[in-house]
Amino acid sequence: MNPEEEERWIEPRAQEAYDRFIRISQKHHNILPLESRDKSFTQEESENLWKQNASELIRGSVYADIDKKRIERERNREEEIAAAKEVENKRWATKIAAQCSQFCSRNSDLQRSESQKKI
Repeated sequence: MNPEEEERWIEPRAQEAYDRFIRISQKHHNILPLESRDKSFTQEESENLWKQNASELIRGSVYADIDKKRIERERNREEEIAAAKEVENKRWATKIAAQCSQFCSRNSDLQRSESQKKI
């Protein structure tokens, strides 16, 4: 790796999981008795900490995905309703325009017949 290149994670969730595991490990180290803090974790302890970390992340991401899907469904439904209202408004506008046209036509016919009666 080039020393000038920045080290970065490709998958942000992997970095979050790793960072969370490190924090949990540090917290666990801090609650150990002083004489045990210098010892490294056993394989079993590391696996248990990782499982604890992963299960919390999975639970959170599942609920987040459900919320995202619900929000997306609601947004789609709102767009469908808005489109349906627009179609309905256009239909009513066309109907009202046709009725106004008929009214104006009948009104002008009535005015013509009134003026012919006066002659």
